[in-house]
Amino acid sequence: MITSAVGGSHMDKPLIDKMPLNGNSVMAHVARTRQPVLIPDLRVEPWLQIYYPLDSSLKMLSELAVPLVNSSGRLEGVLNLESPHVGAFSEDDSHMLQSLSAYAITAIQEVRLLDALQGAAQLLISQPSLKVLDQLCVMASDLLNSSASAIWLDDEQGQLQLVSSNGEIQNEILKLDLPNVLTLPLMTGDNAKVLGMFGVFYPDMGGREARSANSEWDKKVLACLANYAVLAVQNESHQQALRASQEQHWTAETFAAVGDISANLLHNMNNKVGIIPVRVQGIQDKYRQVLENDSYLTKSLNEIERSAMEAMQIVQENLSHLRPIRMEKIRIAVCVSDAIRNLQISPTLFVDVDGLDALPTVVAGGPSLAFVFKNLIENADAVMNGIGVINIRGQAGDKWVEISVIDNGPGIPPGLHNQIFELNFSSRTGAQPGKLGFGLWWVKTLMTRLGGSVMVESDGQHGATFILRLPRAENSS
Repeated sequence: MITSAVGGSHMDKPLIDKMPLNGNSVMAHVARTRQPVLIPDLRVEPWLQIYYPLDSSLKMLSELAVPLVNSSGRLEGVLNLESPHVGAFSEDDSHMLQSLSAYAITAIQEVRLLDALQGAAQLLISQPSLKVLDQLCVMASDLLNSSASAIWLDDEQGQLQLVSSNGEIQNEILKLDLPNVLTLPLMTGDNAKVLGMFGVFYPDMGGREARSANSEWDKKVLACLANYAVLAVQNESHQQALRASQEQHWTAETFAAVGDISANLLHNMNNKVGIIPVRVQGIQDKYRQVLENDSYLTKSLNEIERSAMEAMQIVQENLSHLRPIRMEKIRIAVCVSDAIRNLQISPTLFVDVDGLDALPTVVAGGPSLAFVFKNLIENADAVMNGIGVINIRGQAGDKWVEISVIDNGPGIPPGLHNQIFELNFSSRTGAQPGKLGFGLWWVKTLMTRLGGSVMVESDGQHGATFILRLPRAENSS
């Protein structure tokens, strides 16, 4: 215990001292026993041996002390009176001091709460939301003297997911009818939406009656902390929306800047590469008789013509995605079908599509989204060496539609989940530069331009799942 407030006459200055709870003093005795003491004469046993004067220059002969125990059972401190006279205090004085102790406890609790809220406010402007929620759980356990506290947030399926906790969380904490559990919903300011729940679990009393969690003070404290939890969640949501908006804006500016360059590049490629098939046809017409007698030359010219045509098609297809995307309501199933129809994959690779027809429409660009699916399937074909199964599934939320592209290949190590979307990244030794990474870079870039996102889930051993998320069209079904 540390002396925090001192008053009285004939004292030179307020004195601050430390007294260990297991020490030899009247204060420690009252703190340990949690019972008030009325000592008419400090010169008699056992008080003579344990009396510890706060001011050695003053000779005190009688003392009255009461413990400061709040409603949760926490010992906040000890309140005491000392007098230089023998028998200075009566039982009435003891009752009065115990009444005053309630005001002292309230003041201490309010100061502790204000300190905690000040700390929470500083966390909101300096720390990510998860750290704020973690600290709020610590504050709840400390302020309410609970054995555990936790915060749950609603996911898109309307299920509560534990996101932060302090102490061992019991399954019973979600049962609102238990006397030693206090829970409050995390409500937005206009009470329009429930974001989750904040709960505290009070300690087991070991067979004794459990402490009630229904005190008004506990509810007010938890309500204050819950408001800060809501601010943290909303702040994170706003930050994510801002980052997504900025990324889309930067991407749009970048592609707008290279739009003219791509058009000029395509024009020049048409002029240079496009002349190859014309020249080949001219040679074939002029030297038809020679070619009929030279199969090697005929085959070589045909291969040159085919390669030039395919090169032009690849360049045109890729550069077309640099241009502005025409956003419209589209159906996922149609884009997946278009992607599969234009694929050239191994005959031993099977693409299984299920449940896409029932998905609501999304806002996207049809050709761009088909190109995304085409890239994902081709990459899966490559890493599985053309043997295996690719499953394409979808599910709808209130605002989003998610499509999962699942392969049973070797998987992607967790440490590479972000790197695989970088330009020119390749996880295959000796792979053609840009082959794998360029495709996935296109996937991420196009999904960003479409207002969506892409992420990968894989343990690096049992296949990979690419999850595409796109905004659901309004009034879609």
